[in-house]
Amino acid sequence: MSEQLDKLVEHLTNYRATMDRLFSGDSVTPCECRRYFFDLLVSVANLYANTISAAEELRVSSTPSHAPKTDQDAKIESIAEDALRRRFRERLQSFPWSSFEAENAFSVFTGLNTTEDYLRRFSLHLPEIYTESLRLEQDVHAFAKYSDGRSRADLLVGLQHVSRNHISFVIQALEWAADLDSWNDYLDESDY
Repeated sequence: MSEQLDKLVEHLTNYRATMDRLFSGDSVTPCECRRYFFDLLVSVANLYANTISAAEELRVSSTPSHAPKTDQDAKIESIAEDALRRRFRERLQSFPWSSFEAENAFSVFTGLNTTEDYLRRFSLHLPEIYTESLRLEQDVHAFAKYSDGRSRADLLVGLQHVSRNHISFVIQALEWAADLDSWNDYLDESDY
């Protein structure tokens, strides 16, 4: 279990580093956009595989019990997450979306018909995964330190939450945004 949790912390850290790259540059080309979404897809896919594997190992038969968060804790987390979400969306909006083909063969089924659909999906779930990754890392350390039922339950619930409620809802959008065929003007001589 220790090795699994070490790998989880590594993937949580890698995800945040990949997200943070978005804020490190100025303007981006369609090639850079596609590459960013590809790297983010790989990071999210690794995190997804690790969260469901760790959750499987942590299964508990009893109902998880939690100490309720105070209203102040929840408010602080919400403010930080909202700020990240706004900043992230603003940065995404600066991408050259006119080179992106939002519609694809599965748009009707995925609900990803327009660029705005992608922006909405990315802006909701990717910052949420980011903030949840910080909480999960704390839960991993608490579980490693205490290995009790409560720390186990907190970690299990966090893993299930991030995988079921966020990663699974954003991964399709990342796949299409990472696809070469989704970006016009992608290939030029400098790409070879």
